[in-house]
Amino acid sequence: MYGYIGSGGVVGELFDIMPPEEQYHESYISQIIELPKGKGAGWRLTGGEWVSPEEAGRDWGAAAARSERDRLLDRCDTVYCNAANWEQMDGEEKAVWHIYKQTLRDITEQKGFPHEVKWPDLPGDL
Repeated sequence: MYGYIGSGGVVGELFDIMPPEEQYHESYISQIIELPKGKGAGWRLTGGEWVSPEEAGRDWGAAAARSERDRLLDRCDTVYCNAANWEQMDGEEKAVWHIYKQTLRDITEQKGFPHEVKWPDLPGDL
C-alpha cells in the first residue's frame, strides 16, 4: 500500500500501486511512500516516527489551544496592559488583569484540555 505525505507529514490518499509521478505532482504532496503494515490515511510521519491519528489529534488540539492562548496573552500585553495603560490602572484593575492572564496561562491544567477549554472572559471596564 502506498500513500502520499502531505502537509504536516500526514498520510493522505492511499494507492494499491505506485502511481505515475504526473498523477501526484501537486504542491501539497511532499512524497509518495510505501506504507508500513498497519499504517494508513491519517497517520503522521514526524522525524522518522509514526504517530497514530488519535495521538496526532491530541497533539494538534493542544497546539491549537496553546496558540490561541498565546495570541490572547500577546493581545492583552500589547493592547490592554501596555506600559501606557498599565501606568493609569489602579491596584484593583491590575489585579483583574493579573487574574485574567494567569487563567490563560493555566488552561493546560484544565480538565478536558485541549478539547474542552473554558476560556476566561476579557475583563471589562471596572
